[in-house]
Amino acid sequence: MKKLPASIALCVSVSAFGLSSPAYAGDVPGATGPDNGGDHVEDIVVTAQRRKESLQNVPVAVSAVSGATAKAIGITDVSSIQTIAPSLEFPRYFNSATPALRGVGTNSAIGAQESVVALYIDDVYIASPAATTFSLNNIDQIAVLKGPQGTLFGRNAMAGVIQITTRDPSQKPTLDVSAGYGNFGTVSGSLYGATGITDNLAADIAVAGSRQKDGWGKNIATGEDAFKESYWAIRSKWVWEPSDTTKITAAVDYTRNIYNAGIAMRPTKGAVFPNGQTYEGYYNINEQPQGKADTKQGGASLKIEQDLGFAELTSITSWRKVKSHSIADEDQSVAYSQDYDYNDDRESWTEEVHIASPKSASKLTWIAGLFYLNDKPHADFLVRGTSIAPLPSILQVGDWHNQSYAAFGQATYAFLDSWHLTGGLRYTRDTTRFSGLETVPELALTLDSGNQTAHFSKLTYKAALQKNFSDDVMAYVSYSTGYKSGIFNFSDFHAPAVKPENLSALEGGLKTELFDKHLRLNITGFYYWYKNLQVSTLVQSEGRTLTSLQNAAAAHNKGIELEVEARPVSHLTIRGAMTLMHSRFTSFPDATLSVPLEGGGNATVAGNASGFKTPHSPDFTSNIGVQYDWPTDIGDFSAAANYNYNGGFVWDADNRLKQNPYHLINASLNWQSLSGGLGVQIWVKNLLSQKYAIYATANIVGDEESPAAPRTFGITLSAHI
Repeated sequence: MKKLPASIALCVSVSAFGLSSPAYAGDVPGATGPDNGGDHVEDIVVTAQRRKESLQNVPVAVSAVSGATAKAIGITDVSSIQTIAPSLEFPRYFNSATPALRGVGTNSAIGAQESVVALYIDDVYIASPAATTFSLNNIDQIAVLKGPQGTLFGRNAMAGVIQITTRDPSQKPTLDVSAGYGNFGTVSGSLYGATGITDNLAADIAVAGSRQKDGWGKNIATGEDAFKESYWAIRSKWVWEPSDTTKITAAVDYTRNIYNAGIAMRPTKGAVFPNGQTYEGYYNINEQPQGKADTKQGGASLKIEQDLGFAELTSITSWRKVKSHSIADEDQSVAYSQDYDYNDDRESWTEEVHIASPKSASKLTWIAGLFYLNDKPHADFLVRGTSIAPLPSILQVGDWHNQSYAAFGQATYAFLDSWHLTGGLRYTRDTTRFSGLETVPELALTLDSGNQTAHFSKLTYKAALQKNFSDDVMAYVSYSTGYKSGIFNFSDFHAPAVKPENLSALEGGLKTELFDKHLRLNITGFYYWYKNLQVSTLVQSEGRTLTSLQNAAAAHNKGIELEVEARPVSHLTIRGAMTLMHSRFTSFPDATLSVPLEGGGNATVAGNASGFKTPHSPDFTSNIGVQYDWPTDIGDFSAAANYNYNGGFVWDADNRLKQNPYHLINASLNWQSLSGGLGVQIWVKNLLSQKYAIYATANIVGDEESPAAPRTFGITLSAHI
């Protein structure tokens, strides 16, 4: 094994003694963190098995934080969730963010694609990758469930699940407001209000927004700022409890997000482009039109919970709609060539009904249910300036209709006082229909069309054995499977659907709370076998760059994870995680590989990628951090400083483009008045201004990437009424 750099060796040794922490991302309105004046680690209740249970008693690897802790570590949007789980990556591509967990992810978000890390907001499945770029300011809990969750969550939860729960409105009138200012001329604000309407009806509203005036870089071609972002979001939840046995929750939300990151691109340093385009500086681009994504999304949900006495019945109905428009300059120049105009629209309905054993159940707990998804993605690509005369542009339109039906059940039996045996099954039946049309709009000429239908079905399952050695020490071993449905390629209307992905996982874990609950130490080991991975590649067709999916035959992934939280003394909290991982293709004989051409750009050739790293699979990641709170006569202060290390990874299956290792340091200082009514936060993110990419790829016109944010800092004022 190679010797680790000194900073990394320190990270390993400190983490081994429980002194690591998730990265702190600042700009949290009025965040002072959890009540660290207590003497014990914070107890966390999760719903990883679709019922409320202690984090330490669930035979699943889960990274979870409460709402108070989430504020303290700066989780205010979906992509920042990776700060609580080192094995979670969140690259942003075009108009979407596609998470990868433990090296298993989806590196394409075109058309009807869905992530293999399923995202749930208040128990509602979010199908569209374009819908993963929103922000929240009323988080109650965030949990990252690792490994296949193919029994209880099912739909494309092959790599894991991200659960976000927003807080319920209170009967007591509450109002929280904040206003912030940061570098790059960034202004932000938020409002959360809740009140009782009647004795058994309460409602809330959460509003948040941010506008960045100045960009991180410049567009050399136009003189405009590059890499800016703005958003605004609104969400309202109504909770009606007509009796002690009935709870009805209705929620609506709307978000709009406009940004350049992940879609405005520039050549990598040293890349050669056929048109002479060159590297103009890390945060500078030279393109016309300038890449931009504008995504609007919203939805509504209705959750009905009924206590039947012998069981608890739950129904969750949801509707969601996403409309996203993007423009991109694929050749990174001012030339009229490969300018993309892309619309990504999606409407989906879901319905889940499940019945579970009552809270009073002792020896046997169980859950059984049905799930239905009706999903209608639409995508159209207008490519202006193709290299094939006399075709000035090509319009490609795709429509999908996906329907998924599933029945599932899981039961846990307690025996011999301290042993628990869990078994679960889920049967899924998927149907996908696809129609495509390719035209030349200026000539009213149809180039191609096609219609196809495919059916897939899969039985996934889970078995787990758990031993509680004491109230504070638990060990488990589990075997579970996951499945991601097949999909039709947008790049070829006549090709058969890409085969479904399948993952089998063996996992063992030890969960402990030691020294009278001053230290929580959880260790997990895992081994994955997965086959028919849906791998994204870039190909050239009719003078355009297109994204195409193909199946890799097989891959293995193995790793060890460590998560800790410690409170050695009052007011001091130390928490975090580290991951060691080894993920490789074991069989990929017909991979599409990119090869740089002497005159610039890249060709794609068939080759053998067996033994190559899988994308977004760092061998080592870790966090180190500390938070200290101290009360004074003028108010309560809280300080946090955190260090993140990412050991680097490959962007694509051909392993040619790599993200180098990088280090992030984030910090904040908070003050809260004695009454709790006023607060001030000073924060900084990426203190060292580390340069790393949010996305990179080997395009046919050359290697290109989109940078992540440099150092940002600011101040936030807040008030609580």
